[in-house]
Amino acid sequence: MRRLRILDSAVQEAIEAAAFYEAERQGLGAEFASSLDAVFDLLDGELLPLAAVPGRAGRRGAKRFVMRRSPYDIVVLEHT
Repeated sequence: MRRLRILDSAVQEAIEAAAFYEAERQGLGAEFASSLDAVFDLLDGELLPLAAVPGRAGRRGAKRFVMRRSPYDIVVLEHT
């Protein structure tokens, strides 16, 4: 099981994105938040395949999960 730590800046960005989506269409913000929760649950259980992040971050071990319905990636840096 992975131990997740979510940066405060990422939390704030997710809150702002959910508010934006909700303003665009009622229920869309809640759907976005729900999809984030589902991704974090799957990450916690090590059930998601993660793609390498290109460039310097990738060389440092960063990986990502690309969200399908929004222009966001969940970026993970695993510490061993």
